Amino acid sequence: MSLRKQLAIFSLLSLILPWAGYRYVREMEAVLRDGLEQSLIERARTVAGALERQSWTRALALEDADPGDRQPIYVRTLVSAPVIDGSREDWAIARSLASDLSDVARYAVGINGSSLYVYVDVRDDAVVFQARPGQPPYGDRLVLLLGDAAPMWRVFATAAPGRIRAQETSPPLLEATGRYDDRIEAAWLATQDGYSIELRVPLGMSAGALGIGVVDVDPVDASQSFGVGLSSTWDTTAARGERIVLQSAAISTALRQYADSANRYSVIDRQGWVRSAAGRVGGDVARAPTRSFTGDLLRYLLQTDDPDYAALESPPGRINDDVILASMQTPVVNWYRGDLENSSRVVASVPLHYDERLVGSLLLEQASDSVLTATNQAVLRLLSTTFFASLLALLGMLGFATYL
Repeated sequence: MSLRKQLAIFSLLSLILPWAGYRYVREMEAVLRDGLEQSLIERARTVAGALERQSWTRALALEDADPGDRQPIYVRTLVSAPVIDGSREDWAIARSLASDLSDVARYAVGINGSSLYVYVDVRDDAVVFQARPGQPPYGDRLVLLLGDAAPMWRVFATAAPGRIRAQETSPPLLEATGRYDDRIEAAWLATQDGYSIELRVPLGMSAGALGIGVVDVDPVDASQSFGVGLSSTWDTTAARGERIVLQSAAISTALRQYADSANRYSVIDRQGWVRSAAGRVGGDVARAPTRSFTGDLLRYLLQTDDPDYAALESPPGRINDDVILASMQTPVVNWYRGDLENSSRVVASVPLHYDERLVGSLLLEQASDSVLTATNQAVLRLLSTTFFASLLALLGMLGFATYL
């Protein structure tokens, strides 16, 4: 074996230094994660203990813990009352939080004061307007089902976009009858791929249950024949509204005492529905860290297979993560991949009780660098120094062997 090869192999022993640094960082990462988890659990327990003594926990305790197979409709709290014009630009709710209605429409439901607001965006490449109330073609239309035990049916159809009036209707035709109900305010807006309808409904009319349906009417041929299809949130065999899940103003008021710009507190009920949230997940660690070769390499070596934070709510408004739902019995902490590169979200969850009866969970969310120690510049400098020292040793020995 040549002297050059002997010295090259010997110089590889210097790689023990960066390897030892890597093992040290792995251990430090585990310790820091564990410390952050314990800190979040203790903070969440403290806040949960204060919340359990408040009156709104009794309301959650009295709710039905087993709603069966029926899928509730989630209602978000609106900061201000939207203008009823067919557009949802003033809703201040991300479009990604809307729910799908089959493959023909997306809808969102909000509450402000004593009014429910419904927005439905319908995809339809051939919009058919009604001829006149009570006469076919009844046209494309939106159907609202209010109540459960004694449901009320209201249909929204029009001969042209603009302000529209609710009309009484009934299954199975769900046609416009000309019998108007002016308690509901509505507007129809033409869009590039169909139309949208925005409604304001008195909360009392819903009686705690709501159903949304879209009737799609398409011309079949030139003989004025039409095909009709219905997509709805309700089961057509039962024809009753789904239970609405409201965000609670009382819970929001309680959470705002503890939340800040770097921490978000949320209360979920026993089915996983978010009943209120306050604060935001932010802070300096949520920003993209300073890029460097060593930092990127360290993050790659230490990356973990955390689930995606964006999939935590499915459908929107409901926590579907099995780890978090397991916190109904015991405190847990889970990590998720954040929106930014190399960022994470850590979520601590502890049970909430009322008079020793489980009512849900309190979630505490915080942003973090996915590799906590990667933000420690001293550690990065140490690893960089040992790595480049090993590299220089290797090059130096190869050069010395070549010289000899």
